[in-house]
Amino acid sequence: MPGPLDHLNLELCDAAPDAVIVVDPDGIIHYANQLAATMFALGREELVGRPVEVLVDEEIRERHAGHRSRFQRKPHARPMGNGLVLHGRRATGDRFPVEISLSPLAANDGSTFIMAAIRDVTDRVRSEVQLRTVQAELAMSEERDRIARDLHDTIIQQLFAIGMTLQSLAGNFTDEQHIERLDWAVDELDRTIHEVRSVIFGLQAPRGKGGLRSQIMFLAHEARRTLGFEPRVRFVGLVDTAVSDNVAEQVVLAAREALANVVRHANPNQVSVGVSVNDGRVRLVVADDGAGIAPDAVRGHGLRNLDERAEVLGGVCTIETAVGAGTTVTWDVPTA
Repeated sequence: MPGPLDHLNLELCDAAPDAVIVVDPDGIIHYANQLAATMFALGREELVGRPVEVLVDEEIRERHAGHRSRFQRKPHARPMGNGLVLHGRRATGDRFPVEISLSPLAANDGSTFIMAAIRDVTDRVRSEVQLRTVQAELAMSEERDRIARDLHDTIIQQLFAIGMTLQSLAGNFTDEQHIERLDWAVDELDRTIHEVRSVIFGLQAPRGKGGLRSQIMFLAHEARRTLGFEPRVRFVGLVDTAVSDNVAEQVVLAAREALANVVRHANPNQVSVGVSVNDGRVRLVVADDGAGIAPDAVRGHGLRNLDERAEVLGGVCTIETAVGAGTTVTWDVPTA
C-alpha cells in the first residue's frame, strides 16, 4: 500500500543544508534526513515513528503539542518561534539553540503533513552573546573614561584653584594659629588631589587584551595623565610568548596596583616599570623615587593585594623602601 508521501521525492532533502524532518497530523515523524539524525544523535530509523516532541525539552512538550495542533488547523509556510530562542534536545540530553522553518505538505490521502527545516545556531548565538558583552564593556569603558576626564578637567582644576586662593590669603594673616589652619587646609587639598588622581588612574582600565608588552605600555601611557610624566618601561626576554595568558593577566593587574600606589602615596619625580622573563619566571619591578614608606606604616589594601596575587601563583612580592628615598616593588611568579 503506497504511503501518504510516496508522491514526493523526500530523499532530495539529504542534500539540504539543514536538518529536515516531516511530521504527520498526529505529530509522528515520518521522515528525517541524515543531518537531522546527526543533529539529534539518533539513527534515522530511530527518529521515524517517534513523536516530534521527543526532540524538545520535557517541560515544554505539552505546550509544543498545542502549538503544533494550532498550526495544523491553519498551516502555512513560516518561521517558528519568531522573537523566541528555541532549543532542540539531543538523545544525549544536550540542549542547543535552533531556528526552525515550517512548511505544509499535502499528502496523497488528503491530509496535511508538516516539513520542518532545523538549523543549529549555537555558533551564531555564542557570537551574539560575545558581541553584546563587548558592546557592554565598551560602553562601560567609555563611561569610565568620561568620569576620569570630568574628574581631571573639572574637579582637580577646581581644587587647584581653591588651594591657590587659600595660599594667596596667607599673606593677609599675622596670627600664627590662622596661618597653621590655612596650611593645614592647603595640605588637605593636596592630599585630596592625590586621591582623586589615584581614582582617575583606577578608572583608566586597558581596552582589549593584546600581548603583555602592549598592556604594560598602555598602563605606563595612561599613568602619565595622573603622574604628570610617563614612567620608563623596559622589557627583557620573551615577554609575549613565554608567559601564559592567566599569569600575564595577573602581571598586568599587579602593575596597575603598584602604579596606583605610586600615584596615591609617592609623589615621585621618576617611575620605572620593568618586566623580565628568565628560567620559567616572570618578574615585574615598579620603582619610584618618591616619599617611601615609613617603617611603622601599616600595609594598605593595595600592597596586601600584591602579596596575595603573588602567593596564589606560587610567587613572592618584596618591597624595598626608605623614607624620602622611594620604593621598589618586585613581583616574581612562575610564567605558567
